[in-house]
Amino acid sequence: MSLEEDGYVVIDGACVSEAHNALCQIGQITKLNGTLFPPDNDFACLDRVVNLHLIAKTLIECLGACQAVMNIQHDFFLESPTIHTSIFFRHGSRQAIHVDSPYFTTVPYGRYLGCWIALEDATVENGCLQVIPGGHRSGILDPKDFIRDSGIDPSTIDSIDQRIWESWQSENSKLWGDIEPIPIEVAAGSIIIWHPSLPHGGFPVPNSKTFPPTRQSVVFHTTPANQAVYHLNSFFNPQLQKESLLPSEYKSHAGWAYRVHETVSLQHLSNVSVTEFTTNEIVGS
Repeated sequence: MSLEEDGYVVIDGACVSEAHNALCQIGQITKLNGTLFPPDNDFACLDRVVNLHLIAKTLIECLGACQAVMNIQHDFFLESPTIHTSIFFRHGSRQAIHVDSPYFTTVPYGRYLGCWIALEDATVENGCLQVIPGGHRSGILDPKDFIRDSGIDPSTIDSIDQRIWESWQSENSKLWGDIEPIPIEVAAGSIIIWHPSLPHGGFPVPNSKTFPPTRQSVVFHTTPANQAVYHLNSFFNPQLQKESLLPSEYKSHAGWAYRVHETVSLQHLSNVSVTEFTTNEIVGS
């Protein structure tokens, strides 16, 4: 199994104790920040948190626990990887098969990797990842062709536009052929690294009731240092690709450099300053 041939790599047992520690710290953060995170019985809370690693540094320690994680990415980038951002999931995403671009993309294309960590056992029952092995070899649809054929004015596309996202993924999926996705069941502490063009998603949770079973996990998107990262509007409108390539601010933890962001995003809807989480020693330790 390799990034080149299969589009993903599974590293079993890469960070078992570190994953346990991360879950413990996230639980403590939740209790200490009740005004930000509703009680555990509200299953909407903590469903998706962007950049939680800035607060729960134990998540970074999951990456640092396994040298193979660094080596695989170094070989892919031909330089040292850094953490650009992360998304913590309480439940399985149940997302349809997709590629991460255009919401997360680079110029030149493909200068990033997805690095997903199972903080709990991931099974078909709680919505493990699913992938189309080798689907990355089909590449992606040229965004210029998509804009031309759809007749959409790229200047009208926002950075978050679910309608465009779904239309793009539908057209892009025609490149994959009839290959069926497969679920990847892994134990807590396992790490999956995927190619930027790999079709992947969240396995549908079968027989889920009002409160689905948890499948706590975190996905890091890694890039070389100072790599400009763009979003949906810029992906379809290159004129907006103006992010400076001047050196970004980085800090380091557990052998990994991580890009400094000022906020943590809850559910992609509200941003909370990182400093708001510094009311107790355990937070951000």
